[in-house]
Amino acid sequence: MAHDPEMTAREASVRYRVPAPGSAWIEDEHSQMSLVLRVAGAELPLQRDKRLRRRVEVFGATPRLVTRARIAYLEHAVIERRALVERASPSPIAGKRYVLDATGDGLDIAADGGAPVSPEEAAAIRGEEKRFGRAETLGMVVASLRYRAGEPVVVPPATAALLFPGELEVTAMELTLLERGDAEARFALRLAMRGQRGGVDTRAEAAGTLRVDAGTAQPLELKLVGPVHLTGAVVGDGTLELVATRTPDPAWDN
Repeated sequence: MAHDPEMTAREASVRYRVPAPGSAWIEDEHSQMSLVLRVAGAELPLQRDKRLRRRVEVFGATPRLVTRARIAYLEHAVIERRALVERASPSPIAGKRYVLDATGDGLDIAADGGAPVSPEEAAAIRGEEKRFGRAETLGMVVASLRYRAGEPVVVPPATAALLFPGELEVTAMELTLLERGDAEARFALRLAMRGQRGGVDTRAEAAGTLRVDAGTAQPLELKLVGPVHLTGAVVGDGTLELVATRTPDPAWDN
């Protein structure tokens, strides 16, 4: 990546551009939470792996957001390991593709090819695509800020919470520009997260790096790792890891 030697003396930024209809890419995500729970005086190892690989092809967009797309869930799996017991949760959408449309008031989901969409499929898709066509995107937020190399920039908590929808709510987010080249920009990223469920309070912190395309602000790679603490009905400690990548993929077998 070409480095701008004058960047430390002035503000830097990246431009935002929404993916155009016809563009397509592959997203790979792998998250892992490894915990040691303390139950009745004993320690119980618990690991939860989630793998998601999907292909996104844009059918329609506004100047800000993709509003209609075909999404193929090439892989969608959650695997839990408790001590020596492994359990995989079956996915109703793995190996299938759908057309998502958010041009109206809600999110419409149709199976690519016209097959009916079951309630289980619709629930799984809505769980994965909470941001689709509705909220600010990570690239949009990155491009809205101005940076000086090495100086942290705080993202408003209400905005940060929209960017990482999941079981844990993001309560704090901080970006620090590390490098701004002609093609890419690289940031240090820090998150604080919290969630409550079933009498269990979960707190997590994560730090890592984010790479984005300098001309569009579309994310290229995200890597995060940090500690997790559980209190309440269940007590435990562990680590959270997340790796996500995005690569162009124009070819498609219809």
